[in-house]
Amino acid sequence: MPTKEEFLKRMQDGREKKKQEGASQETAKAATTPWKPAKMLYIPEEFKDSRFVYRFVNTKRDGNELKKQQEGWEYDIELSKKLVRHFGETRKLEDGTPIDNVYRIRELVVMRMPKEIAKARNEYYAQRGDTSLQTMKQKFQDGMEDDTQVKVYGNSKEEKVTI
Repeated sequence: MPTKEEFLKRMQDGREKKKQEGASQETAKAATTPWKPAKMLYIPEEFKDSRFVYRFVNTKRDGNELKKQQEGWEYDIELSKKLVRHFGETRKLEDGTPIDNVYRIRELVVMRMPKEIAKARNEYYAQRGDTSLQTMKQKFQDGMEDDTQVKVYGNSKEEKVTI
């Protein structure tokens, strides 16, 4: 039969061993999961309507909210009610935000757009970007063929460089 000292020593050794195992498991867990920033502007998938795309719109920039409405974005009152029930109210009487039925986080308000309109909008901007890139390439190639001089602005003096 072990003595009291031997018993206490075995208990202490067991505790230290468990601490070491726990620390190594926590380290392994921490190393396998990458760090991610918190998502402040998160809309849970179960609240979204599959016919729409969603975004948060800045209401502090002059004309931004009206411009988004004219582009086809609209307020989603039903989603706003669900978000308030899920996350809680983000407004206070003292902060001066309008008391409407729209979910707000600071100066951002949630809006939605039908997927068909969003697809057309994305295609428009993709085409516009491609056109700009092609125009720039063409101007560069035309300049290369003409062997024109290009102005390069350096440290307070203008240099002419032939390409």
